[in-house]
Parts: sequence; C-alpha cells; structure tokens
Amino acid sequence: MALPRSPGSWHYAESPVTVQVGGAPLHACAGFEQAGFGSVVVSVVGGLATPGGDLGPDGLGAYLLSELDRRGQRHDVEVGTGCRTGRVVLLYPHDGGRVMVADAAGIAAMSPGHVDASIRRAAASHRHVVGSISGYLYFNDAADRIRRAAVSALRETGGLLWVDVVPHDLYTVLTFDEFRAAVTGLHFLSMDEETCGGFAAKAGVTETELLADLRELGIIVFLDRQGRVDRIGGREDRSVVHRPDAERTPGATDVTIAGEIARQAADLLGLRVLQPPRA
Repeated sequence: MALPRSPGSWHYAESPVTVQVGGAPLHACAGFEQAGFGSVVVSVVGGLATPGGDLGPDGLGAYLLSELDRRGQRHDVEVGTGCRTGRVVLLYPHDGGRVMVADAAGIAAMSPGHVDASIRRAAASHRHVVGSISGYLYFNDAADRIRRAAVSALRETGGLLWVDVVPHDLYTVLTFDEFRAAVTGLHFLSMDEETCGGFAAKAGVTETELLADLRELGIIVFLDRQGRVDRIGGREDRSVVHRPDAERTPGATDVTIAGEIARQAADLLGLRVLQPPRA
C-alpha cells in the first residue's frame, strides 16, 4: 500500500486490512456491559430484495448482524430501504495518530417509528434505560425527526439521555448559546478537549467557566483529555486514567466513558453499582 509520508513523498509498506464490527453504539454497549448492565444496539443496516421479494440486509449488514449474534450482543436493528450499511475506514500512519473516513449514508434513512418503538421495547423489558445518541445524529438537522423520536421516547419512558459531542469541530458550526440550548435537558455529555476549548473561546469564557455553566444545567460532563477522562458533576468530580495506547485502539476511550456513565446512571437511579476501576 502506498502511503504519503509528506507532501510529494511516498513510501511503501505492507499493512494488514481487517473488517471489524464496531462504532459508537457497540463501544457504549461494551462499557455498560463491563459495568455490569445490559445493552441493546438500535441502528439501521442497508437492505436488498431477496428472491422471494422480501427485504433482507445487504452483505455487510448480514455480516454485522451475524457478528452481533455471535457475541451475544442484543440488538433491535432496522433493515432500511434505499441505503447502504454504514462503514468507516481507519488508517494508522506509522508516525502515530489515525485518519478516519466515514460512510454513514444510512443514518438519516432510519425511521423515527423504529427508533421510538425500539426504545419503548427496551424500556418495557428493563426497568431503566439510558439512551446513548451520537452527536453526528443529534446535531444533524437532516436527522431531526429521528432525534426528536429518540428524545421523546426516552423522556416518556423515564430514560436518561447521553449525547457524545461530535464532530469535534462542532464549535465552528454552532455558537455556545445554540449548543447550550440543544443540550439543555440532557443528563450526560461526553466531549474532548478541543471541542470544549473551542466553545469556550467562542463564548469568551474559560474552559472552567463553560463546564460550570453546563453543570448548572444539571448535566454531568465527561471530558476526554487525551490520556485521562475527567468527570465534572455528580456527587464529586473524578478523573479516570485510561491506557496510554487508547488513541490507537478504536473505541477504547468511548468504552471507558460509557462505563463511567453507567455507574453515574446507576447512582442517579438508586441502583446497585459495581466498584469503579482503580485509576
């Protein structure tokens, strides 16, 4: 595979290519499972007509569903029409970091009715539900009907809401006042330092002042500081140190944050909670 090392410079390297089932929903589920709680993936895969005329998942969607079944991961996945199963290409340069190319064309094709019904099914089979919603959907105007269906179903069933603030340059699109209005009423937010700092600079306040403002709204914030995760809010603020190789392990930080959110949710709901990992 030829990879650009610098402008006008190329080198060749043997690089393995693997197909893995992952992404934010599974990372959230993994964190909740590790904390001792159940989870359900609610998503959409692309559909193709079968010889019998029925709609079935496309090849990648069928692989995804079989892999979830193999892992024992519960799912409530919709087979959509006119869309492809989402995929992400991750490239890991030799000098560190990663490059991500996403094709999530199917997200906006998810039907609000499926989202509403799947959340209500989860709430009916479990006493308490925490809904994890990606910022790619939550802050996307094209997915407004899906967002409203998810938020409405969670609120009506007494669920808690967690939004992961992505894309990381969201502060270039929204003012802090717009962002604040969008997240009012949420229980949990997760974001990285760049996003938090960008919103603070745009609002003309310090990062500490911005986080205090979110805390006043009753939101517990989990801030990824590239090597540790800070929790601002709850009974007391807390820092969790995660593995130094987490940046090169897809979803490692997301799993850490999800586990912490599971414990905070249990605390808010008065449930038995597992002991947190040692920092």
